[in-house]
Amino acid sequence: MSDPAPAQQIRNLMDSVHDALTISEHPPSPKGDTGGSTGASKPPMPVSILDAKLDLKQKLVSWALMIGEEREVVIDCDDNSYSLAGWIYTQAEWLAEHAALDDFTTEIQECVKALRRPYASKDERRLVTIFAGAPIYAWPWETTVRLPDGTVHLAHTLREELKGQTMDRTLAAPNVSAVLREIFNMDVPADTIRKTAKRGKLTKYPEGFNVGEVVERFATRALTLVS
Repeated sequence: MSDPAPAQQIRNLMDSVHDALTISEHPPSPKGDTGGSTGASKPPMPVSILDAKLDLKQKLVSWALMIGEEREVVIDCDDNSYSLAGWIYTQAEWLAEHAALDDFTTEIQECVKALRRPYASKDERRLVTIFAGAPIYAWPWETTVRLPDGTVHLAHTLREELKGQTMDRTLAAPNVSAVLREIFNMDVPADTIRKTAKRGKLTKYPEGFNVGEVVERFATRALTLVS
């Protein structure tokens, strides 16, 4: 699967802005809070989130002004981040050809990270590659990943390469189940793999089960992946 075209990457980024703004409408839950209490006073919004919202709006305004001036078009939106992001979304095809595209992407991604980070749980992270034997994870809203050697790569590309690298592996059922869960977002228990093989629907090799065969057999169990 190839990476989205630049224009689509911009649209995806504006969607992530919308998601980040929606999440940040309420303060993060305190650690250990189960959300079951009623009548408790609402905690104040952390200053870091307020600052991140302001920074995001300022950057969206700046980029919208640049687009409007250079294209000589009216910035047809309201004076808020939701509306600004929506308008920039409509300018994706033009912005995708602009020399400042990388600067735009980097700035807005950093704003999204700043907004999302206080709400993030480690369970949201997804494995994107293995570097020097160590797993490298990315948050769902991160489109790029900086590896320990300093190089920056598209998270989508790394994850697709990782999928390709594991398709030909033959592993024990528990390991195949873990690979499917971590890399393919598929929930296939080890016992299900063994029972499917006993019914003649999967090949059982001396080393175990082929990851690619299991993926193909249970493809409908794939969960929605934000990449």
